[in-house]
Amino acid sequence: MRLTVRPLVELRSARVVKGFAVEPRIEEVLRLLGKTGKMPPKPEWKEKIRSVKKRALELVHPATAYAFWPAEALPVMEWFAGAEVIALGVVSMGHAIDGEIKACGKRGELSLATILDAYASEMAEAATEAVDAVIRREAANLPLFSGGFAGRRRRSPGYGRWGI
Repeated sequence: MRLTVRPLVELRSARVVKGFAVEPRIEEVLRLLGKTGKMPPKPEWKEKIRSVKKRALELVHPATAYAFWPAEALPVMEWFAGAEVIALGVVSMGHAIDGEIKACGKRGELSLATILDAYASEMAEAATEAVDAVIRREAANLPLFSGGFAGRRRRSPGYGRWGI
């Protein structure tokens, strides 16, 4: 069944969410650092990685903005073909963690900078997954769709043929 989109105020109206919590998955941080598989981290590295978590959490200030758009209002890329409504969103971890990563590099603390960067990347992905769930719940509850809601996979720049 094809979804019928009814024009409502909800389209193009941005939603902003700030200050939500993100919990980094340590196994994903280890993967980003190349410390899995055949080369698991040495105990001292694993302890250092775990000890940086608290600092990383203090430095992130997650925020997102998203909106639902009628597909015809946007230049639709091939993987959005056939969509009637597209939800576009951005996620930020704030500038503090990026500033600390740069400061660590300038101080020569490259291992700390690398670990913080892995945490920031993992928390950005965790935040994106959380926001995707919010968007899906919100879309399913909007009177925008008659006949139900059937969302597709989330797409992000840098994956597949979508350049950064």
